[in-house]
Amino acid sequence: MSFWSYAGSVGTQVLILFILMAVGFVATKVGLITEKGSAQLVDLLLYIVTPAVIINAFLQMEYTKERLTYIVIMAGCVLLVHLLGFAVALPVFCRAPLQQKSILRLSVVFSNCGFMSLPLASALFGPEGVFLVSIYVVMHNVIVWTAGVALFPGGRISVVKAILNPGTIGVAVGLPLFLLGVHLPEAVLQPIGYIADLNTPVAMLAIGYFMAGTILRPQKGDDRVLLVSLLRLVAVPLLALCLLRALPVPRLVFLACMLPACAPTAANAVMFAEKFGGDTDCGARIISISTLLSALSMPLLLSAAQMVSRG
Repeated sequence: MSFWSYAGSVGTQVLILFILMAVGFVATKVGLITEKGSAQLVDLLLYIVTPAVIINAFLQMEYTKERLTYIVIMAGCVLLVHLLGFAVALPVFCRAPLQQKSILRLSVVFSNCGFMSLPLASALFGPEGVFLVSIYVVMHNVIVWTAGVALFPGGRISVVKAILNPGTIGVAVGLPLFLLGVHLPEAVLQPIGYIADLNTPVAMLAIGYFMAGTILRPQKGDDRVLLVSLLRLVAVPLLALCLLRALPVPRLVFLACMLPACAPTAANAVMFAEKFGGDTDCGARIISISTLLSALSMPLLLSAAQMVSRG
């Protein structure tokens, strides 16, 4: 498939997600989704849907030594991508206000690997892609609750939350079933699958809510917001592409890792800002603007990754 054909395919999937976001945006503006309702949507996603997505991904895969190797390689790739993110983010924004500095850096390092990447992985790569991106989500959660929290002056590293979070719990359930080759009855499989299918629409509605609360016209300090978006959407993915391409990474692992590496700023950036004394308005604005800009950057960068991938 040519560069532009693949870019068109990715762009179509991104457009579908943005249409769902637009529904959430409009529903918020007319009062159908309230602050309380959005909080409930996020809780539903985090504590029920995300574990179901990960468990479902493991249940759809037959155990092979190759897939087990892919898990290990994917975990290593995720660590490298986040190290690149820190290498890019830490030297920047030294002169930013103290309340903003941490959230600006966090927004560069951590992508929306769950809400945005899992739906795209399903559309572009099928169950195998969701399976691999699930490993990214778990590693992301561990890193964000340790090194990510440490970016904030008032942040206390939570080893408990790094280990006991919805992503790792999903792996704790799904991985043994995958390794042992357990086949669950349809009466159990179907409900898990139905809950996992909620991830795409509910996640996009939630992001639409956050975007509805952001003033999208130019504001003071937007130079920093745009710089964060440029680093998050272009610099980190390009560095990741060059590094991973230079390593003997299997093609599917490479592409599955590049997908969340190209994603916009993590939706939990606002949660961390609120919890640890950061600038929540700045965080919400970064999420909204980087998400909008990702409609252009993701198709191009993922198409470039597809073109240079081995195999």
